[in-house]
Amino acid sequence: MSKDIDKKKLEDEVAKNVKEMREEGMKEVYQQRMLKLKKEAEKIGIFRDGIYPEFTPQQFVEVAWGGGDSEDVALNGNTLQCNKIRDKPIYMFEAADGIRYCLAAFDFESKQLLWVRFNIEGDTKFSSGRDWFRWQPPHPAKDTGSHRVCFFLFHQKHLQDMSKLKTISKFSTEGRADFCLKKFAAKFDLKIVIGINAVTTSWDTSCDTTLASLKPSVAMDDNKDKVDPMTDPCN
Repeated sequence: MSKDIDKKKLEDEVAKNVKEMREEGMKEVYQQRMLKLKKEAEKIGIFRDGIYPEFTPQQFVEVAWGGGDSEDVALNGNTLQCNKIRDKPIYMFEAADGIRYCLAAFDFESKQLLWVRFNIEGDTKFSSGRDWFRWQPPHPAKDTGSHRVCFFLFHQKHLQDMSKLKTISKFSTEGRADFCLKKFAAKFDLKIVIGINAVTTSWDTSCDTTLASLKPSVAMDDNKDKVDPMTDPCN
């Protein structure tokens, strides 16, 4: 009987040790990944240029335009032409159950807000969430050099009541100028940065086309049942 108890005790101890080693190994891998992502953020100039106070990203946020063989992707500050990133991008990330997220995109050099999406759950394209500011293609002015288009994914602590926010069309310049990420995060209690990504772009002729389509204010369809902006003609 004693031998059976000792054997069981030994098996339990081995199982515990194996579990701890696996968890420690995964913890180390996770920490190494986070440090690598932080170095990428440093290379983009997120901290150096005051885009946002220093933090350690928890994961990489995939951002892409197009599809199939013609897909263009954001890779921590790689260069893409403006005409390649005009369409609303697709984003992917590892979402935790029961957690909401907010995604914000902006042109750091021109301080222009390009996109805000609240109440994201899950990571399948536009399966959830609602746009506050619809995606507006980057449109840096001619002869202004390189512009960093940054994507920040935040943990959203509170469900945002979208009926209290006026949806801003992609054709509208309303509320987009002089954007400050730090003030935006403070206003909506977005304290944790989950992940980031960025592309570098500069003026091309598509920017003039975008600028010509913009107005100070554009009326939006106020149908609250429309969750998927891909079906919204006002987008």
